Amino acid sequence: HEYEINHVDVAFSALHGKSGEDGSIQGLFELSGIPFVGCDIQSSAICMDKSLTYIVAKNAGIATPAFWVINKDDRPVAATFTYPVFVKPARSGSSFGVKKVNSADELDYAIESARQYDSKILIEQAVSGCEVGCAVLGNSAALAVGEVDQIRLQYGIFRIHQEVEPEKGSENAVITVPADLSAEERGRIQETA
Repeated sequence: HEYEINHVDVAFSALHGKSGEDGSIQGLFELSGIPFVGCDIQSSAICMDKSLTYIVAKNAGIATPAFWVINKDDRPVAATFTYPVFVKPARSGSSFGVKKVNSADELDYAIESARQYDSKILIEQAVSGCEVGCAVLGNSAALAVGEVDQIRLQYGIFRIHQEVEPEKGSENAVITVPADLSAEERGRIQETA
């Protein structure tokens, strides 16, 4: 085989999920000397691992739900938790493998389900309230903060892709921009983001 090496001005990564968002591609770009748009290796790796994200957020003074990390061979004691909790793969996205657990009887099944996607599992205390999001673009020198969005669920949990029929997306969600919150609440969310 013959290969031709081309010059790349800049890579604009539009990848999603494992290997696309976890720092792997960013590392390949860095090793290859290719400039790229988006987060660096460290930020990507931290954000793809929910437990690391929670640790960084908590250390920055941002409130997080109570959470526990369950590694490959760990067997948590179901009585340890106050239900409901969410069980999820620590390093996966699009809500794949996520289960809401309402009682100790459901915990083992939820953990095994999450282990189909990752050996590292996150158990987090369920928090009541609405789900919001706020995009931030830039670095510490200049930040552009987006409008706050709000996700309302008709049932179940939010899924960008359904596990059974991924092409359907999240038909149970209504996303409102700007969020149906006071200007003061939206401002606090933007400041936290």
